Amino acid sequence: MLKWIALFVALAGVWPAGVFLRNKPRLMALLATFVGFLPYIGLDDVDINVISFERYRGDSRGVEITLLDLAVLTFLVALPKKTRPTPLPLQRGLYFAAVVLSVAVAPLPLFAMFSVWKLARMMIVFAVVVRVADVFVAELVLGLGIGVLYEVFLSLKQRYLMGALRVDGNMMHPNSLAMAVNVVFPIAMAVALAQKKTRVAAIAAGGAALLVVMSLSRGAMAMTVLAALLVYLGSALRRLDGRKLGVAVAGVLIALLVVAKAWDTLVFRFEHAAKSSEHARVLFNAAASLMLQEHPFGVGMNQFSHVLSHFGYAARIGIPVVDRDGLAHHVYWLTAAETGWFGIASYLFLLGSPLVLAYRGAARFRDVRGDVMLGCGVSLTITYIQGTAEWIARQTAMSYLFWILSAIICSIWRSPR
Repeated sequence: MLKWIALFVALAGVWPAGVFLRNKPRLMALLATFVGFLPYIGLDDVDINVISFERYRGDSRGVEITLLDLAVLTFLVALPKKTRPTPLPLQRGLYFAAVVLSVAVAPLPLFAMFSVWKLARMMIVFAVVVRVADVFVAELVLGLGIGVLYEVFLSLKQRYLMGALRVDGNMMHPNSLAMAVNVVFPIAMAVALAQKKTRVAAIAAGGAALLVVMSLSRGAMAMTVLAALLVYLGSALRRLDGRKLGVAVAGVLIALLVVAKAWDTLVFRFEHAAKSSEHARVLFNAAASLMLQEHPFGVGMNQFSHVLSHFGYAARIGIPVVDRDGLAHHVYWLTAAETGWFGIASYLFLLGSPLVLAYRGAARFRDVRGDVMLGCGVSLTITYIQGTAEWIARQTAMSYLFWILSAIICSIWRSPR
């Protein structure tokens, strides 16, 4: 009963809050910063799950509404009437159609509808945030950086006061934390390299790198190094000066100090990483490949876990009993198995579009917009690469970050100044 009362009160407050914010740019700027920050706040603590199946091993487990959704709806009321169409209509439409069509082949249609609901929320977030970014893009990016600093505070507490070997901050898993902060690291680094008065960006970049090391995520550490190289090369191509050379030297020295401090822990992590975990990933991918071969239209969104355990795939592939209701740790195989050939093609089309815009923007804009676009492009690049070893891109927090980043890219691309 309390859940329904809280939901009613929250939704009822959206309209008056939005009306109150109209013609108050300072408060709207503050809300924009809050929207950028919210993916890092621990969404399980600020959501309402109207229908909940928390024990299900899928990426969507109910009809969820989060504080970020409410903030976006408040902005929808507060913003002036839309004058330009929402970007990426074809890309969004094709992928949404693929997800909706997959419900028809799903053995558990209700759970497939959970994913439809999540995707619909994400597309609303994108449509509203791209309009927010037209005016408050700097505040959105600042919110992302503050989110990283908040995770630093939580993770230092976990590591040094609670004795955790691997920190996860407010995320579902240490790997989730590492991927989430790696969204911000390239943007913060690109801005810090190019702009002189950017202490927040420099601190956020350093904090993100520290969090990746503290998470002990091997894949994320490799992606952080790759991101640093790509950002530096891209920034040097835009303009190379003595300050950037000095930053590069200082960055290498700081990185060496951090690695030296954490050397024993890093060696332990790499030497004692479970071989069974790596083998399980290979088996999950093999099961996804087999599902796609036998079901070219997919087995239904959010159905991999159920189909794996109940339709004989786990037994045929030889997956151990303890893992037979797990998820493929490869977002592309997972999407292909669940939505078929049309689904994976539309998904890749969707992912590729903001990536191309980001790199085109980095080449087109010679001011700070180009630096942010460079960082966004690198951020998407490393996220997509790590998607070959993780399904984290389908988790709620990471989904929000993808759509917010895509909105920022599209808004900057069409910005007149």
